[in-house]
Amino acid sequence: MNGPILAIEQRATFTRATVFSPDRRALASARDQHRPIFPAPGEVEREPSEIVEEVLATCRAALVRARTDPEKIAAIGIASQRGGAVLWDRESGRPLHRAITPGDRRTGERSHALERAGVARLVLERTGQRLDASAPALLLAWLLDNVEGARPLAEDGRLAFGTLDSFLLWRLTDGRVHATDATNAAATLLYNIHQRGWDGDLLRLFDVPESLLPAVFDSANYFGGADAARFGGGAGLVPIHALVGDAQASLIGKAGFAPGALGAALGDGGLILNTGAEAVATDGSVTTTIASQRDGKAAYALEAAAPSATSPLDWLRDRLGIAGSVPELEALAQSARPEASVDFVPAFAGLGSPWPDPDARAAILGMTADTGRAELVQAAFEAVAFQTLATIGAMHAAWDEAPADGPLRIDGPLAESGMTLRLIAGLLDRPVERPTSRDATALGAAWLAGRAIDQWPDAEAFAAEWKPGAVFEPSPPDARTADRYGRWLEAVDRVRR
Repeated sequence: MNGPILAIEQRATFTRATVFSPDRRALASARDQHRPIFPAPGEVEREPSEIVEEVLATCRAALVRARTDPEKIAAIGIASQRGGAVLWDRESGRPLHRAITPGDRRTGERSHALERAGVARLVLERTGQRLDASAPALLLAWLLDNVEGARPLAEDGRLAFGTLDSFLLWRLTDGRVHATDATNAAATLLYNIHQRGWDGDLLRLFDVPESLLPAVFDSANYFGGADAARFGGGAGLVPIHALVGDAQASLIGKAGFAPGALGAALGDGGLILNTGAEAVATDGSVTTTIASQRDGKAAYALEAAAPSATSPLDWLRDRLGIAGSVPELEALAQSARPEASVDFVPAFAGLGSPWPDPDARAAILGMTADTGRAELVQAAFEAVAFQTLATIGAMHAAWDEAPADGPLRIDGPLAESGMTLRLIAGLLDRPVERPTSRDATALGAAWLAGRAIDQWPDAEAFAAEWKPGAVFEPSPPDARTADRYGRWLEAVDRVRR
């Protein structure tokens, strides 16, 4: 069937649906913000039914805006934030607990205990990931141990577990399909990224019955059909042909197929570097993951995911009421006093790569009585650029074959800031490209779905037709910027102590 592709993004802070035409134009989109629940300090949950309803509502709205009937959709592609944990009854479909979402730290004590027991190296070698309190494996173990009756039901094969993509797929297919893809499975701490299967040693380590787990497929695959009526249509099924992690979808949407391709989502994601067929071993400062799996073949990547979806600019805007849009914040930053020396370390939910420290907390250093809104905003923009530089440095340290002169393709909310992109280009001494579409994640999910039905061009043709919306050429940073980067690194060291 030759028709539009519907891309669904189930992200850390929002849900969005986008309808693409067969010639890959975004016809319309709709978005809804999440409403997280905080039962206790360090705990983040959502009502599973709300996740599904938000997805359906945004899909219906996008289809109406695109003037497209659900029955005309050729395929659906789903990109999700990876992670989280949902445990539900296979027969009734009823969750036994709210969905625990990424950023939840309730298993911190057990995570530290496992580290003390010396298993962190095993986890890193098998999964490419660090032991972390928000890992789905630990969240699932917590659910089995803390929800009354859960473990006996699980051992009897009556329960199903999934990250948020699996639960959404289960609901969209009315319980017909319990599956995930390799990019989502790779984030669970239960999946061996080298053998590409659930790892028996890790299942025993976390005390997880394998019967709970979804089947793992290629990112582009037939994952069943969703009833068209749920999207506002009539009878029939709308085929789901792609599941993929959000960072991986973003890299695909930037045509990052070749080894060395480097992408970033500023403001709601992190950095990802395609390493091709090689799963590069790391010390944990950045992680190794699966960039995509197609036709049974995996491409790997180095990744640095943001520990929190809250960027320093979001915090200044939403919590302190400073300015509004990114252009307004940028204009304010440009009025900062040249001699200001404020350093912002945005560790709201721990310090991310390349210094993974879940216990670190945000800090603003160097303030004086003259510090005002402009200086705080300037420091926040600089923090984004400085952490990007430090993280890419860690990726290059892990993989000495990484090209140092290729473009960095950046999308996400903060890609609107030309000031930040120029700063990053100068610090890296490499061009920064901003896609025509400011969020490539939807395009990546749509490409996978379109390829699965042989409707969209292959990787080589898609990369050939990809054009940046803007290019920021590098110019050497001034001495003040280099000095500020050094001081910012010192501020990070102080937060880590």
